[in-house]
Amino acid sequence: MKSEAIVGRINDFVNCLPENSYDRPAQKFIREFIAGMMISQSTVLTNIARALSTTNADFKPNYKRLNRRLDEVDLTAAYEQQKGRAFAEIGSDTVIAIDLGEITKPYAKKLECLAKVADGSDEHRVKPGYGLLGAVAVNPKRLDKTPEPLELQIYSSESCDFVSENALLKEFISDVHSRAKGRGIHVIDRGGDRGILLKHYFELNQKFVIRLKDRYLINEGGETIPVGKRRQIHRDNLKFSSVIRRESDIHDRKRSAMNIRYDFEKVTVAGLKKVDHECYLVTTWSVDSKRPIELLTSIPVTTADQALEVIINYLSRWSVEETYRFYKAGAGLEEMRLFSFDKLKNLIRASFLTASIVARMARYTSWQRLFSRVALRLKKAPSDLYNWLYRGADACSDLLKKHLNLLLAANDTIFHQRKSDGFFQRSLFPAEIDL
Repeated sequence: MKSEAIVGRINDFVNCLPENSYDRPAQKFIREFIAGMMISQSTVLTNIARALSTTNADFKPNYKRLNRRLDEVDLTAAYEQQKGRAFAEIGSDTVIAIDLGEITKPYAKKLECLAKVADGSDEHRVKPGYGLLGAVAVNPKRLDKTPEPLELQIYSSESCDFVSENALLKEFISDVHSRAKGRGIHVIDRGGDRGILLKHYFELNQKFVIRLKDRYLINEGGETIPVGKRRQIHRDNLKFSSVIRRESDIHDRKRSAMNIRYDFEKVTVAGLKKVDHECYLVTTWSVDSKRPIELLTSIPVTTADQALEVIINYLSRWSVEETYRFYKAGAGLEEMRLFSFDKLKNLIRASFLTASIVARMARYTSWQRLFSRVALRLKKAPSDLYNWLYRGADACSDLLKKHLNLLLAANDTIFHQRKSDGFFQRSLFPAEIDL
């Protein structure tokens, strides 16, 4: 496979878009916009337009056209189609990591629906910005831990359709559950232990693993257990011990082993007596941590091995944090400057589509080898800081710069080829071949 195959992958994606939703000009815009985002690794329209401009004279008309078409072309159908592909591949043991994020705009004043958010990367200081709600899929049993984006939404407490964060999370969880047809294991950090969400999970009969913050549980003996800061427990009181060796398919990435002690017991949640439920408390304590991690799960845990699987599922939740970091650092999501909230939502969908294309390519060993070679040549960052999303984004940017003319020329030929010689297949990517 030659390096210009990256152009073919974008063409494959555009070729599979619903024809009743996107006419030829709309498909041309999507092809160019996704390529521009990949090249510039930015969501700023001026940077995207500059990446698509072969001469200085092209910049101004490119910018005006992209700005206008981002208002006119709704990417919802493409976004929903890609979500359908991703959810169709979820298995019963796939971890679906769900998490709240944020986009901070500390110096913004006049952006539409600008609200207040807690910046998780700055000790949760309150700043102007927007909330994010995302989900990714990762299989902890596979060597390749590259996350597959499932959903990405932006919301604002100042928008007219916002009710509450709990209502938003309930709707999001229901949507993920429905699209995955109940498959997968939902994993959420400490913000997911709200009573309204726990009740919703039991009503859906969805498998979950949630880290507890402060809550009262009742064990089989009827004793009340105050988990969180109120709980008094010593590491040596936990019965089982293990070493989790976190492997990586990136051969030069350094990942240290994790020494843990853990235990489990059957419990019920105080305050949810009206809802029939059965769950288990898994407590784990790393030798490097000051406090234990307490996990509530609906997965039956009767052996130490089953408890260890629950812990590994929770640790896989870091994939969603890594994906948020990629959206911000690898795709420049926090750089965006758009006054319209609807246009901002469209840009979020474009970011999701771009990340999905990179993640899907990264699943093939042929592309992984190419990504490694390009990343090694670019020398942009130490290799141990990368997962395949970062390497893929850097490599796609470099390759598309070299073959930009080929991609722009595809706008004039792609539609005739599709209907005349059957060159393009009706799938996201054709079968990959070795490089």
